[in-house]
Amino acid sequence: MSSSPSSIGRSGAALLIVFWLIGALSLIIAVSLKLLKQDLDTALLDSKEFRATQLAETGLALAAHPDVEKEDPLLVRVYQNGVEGYRVRLTTEAAKINPNYVLIRGQVSLLSQLFLNWGLDETEATEVAESLKDWVDEDELAELNGAERDWYLEQEREGYPFDRPFYNLDEMALSRGMERVAEVRPDWRSFFSLLSRGPIDVNHADAETLAAAAEVPLDAARSFVELRVGPDLLPETEDDLLYQSVDEALGALGSFLPADQRADRFTVNDSMVRIESTGWVDNFEKTVVLVLQSKSPNPIVMSRREQSRLR
Repeated sequence: MSSSPSSIGRSGAALLIVFWLIGALSLIIAVSLKLLKQDLDTALLDSKEFRATQLAETGLALAAHPDVEKEDPLLVRVYQNGVEGYRVRLTTEAAKINPNYVLIRGQVSLLSQLFLNWGLDETEATEVAESLKDWVDEDELAELNGAERDWYLEQEREGYPFDRPFYNLDEMALSRGMERVAEVRPDWRSFFSLLSRGPIDVNHADAETLAAAAEVPLDAARSFVELRVGPDLLPETEDDLLYQSVDEALGALGSFLPADQRADRFTVNDSMVRIESTGWVDNFEKTVVLVLQSKSPNPIVMSRREQSRLR
């Protein structure tokens, strides 16, 4: 007995609906599995971050103890065959340049030389440094190559400069020419700190900072740093050659700064402590940077900053 055309059509339509339902269910299952995987990945990442934070905090607590020195083996720990651990770098905030300190004392040449070493030409370096000076001083008189309110108005940047010391490095980035500095040196912020007392610690500063502040060639500063870090060529380790006086260090550096400038620009073994503690779990890292006024039983915390990344 043959089927009627209408019954065949209904059977075909039903079959199409079944196929559509199978496809829809497959799509729903695939999406559900993807969402479940995302939830599991998120939960795993949260778990790693929690553990990495614990490890970083452990390193911080140990490094902040007055009796723990930078070469102490407690500052590096590895667990579970390298799956997790922490490492701590203990140094001083005085390794960096305090722009407020430098500019208020009129040490504009220090900054212009730094920018020159980074690749700016002499005109650019001078303009940027003198514009920074105009930003922090209270008067409306522009330096010879600087920038006061009129220049910023011409650039449709009303309200600048602030005519006061910088509150943070983001303000420093707003000054005339700093976008050019960022082009040649994207990490320029790592050379500056508003938390240091001002004088640069010759036992911890990098070669570029020393070259600009001591007014010596960059190659001479690099040779000085290579000698200072000792045979292992690693900073902040037990074999570092630490100078006990500014004059001794600058003599080794080959600097001929006058005595008054030496005392104003440099120090040795500054007590402003910078602790960088990184905890890791597998491919996840959590770094906490703490700046203390000094290492004492009751330290004063000047700053705390955290960052996370997948490595």
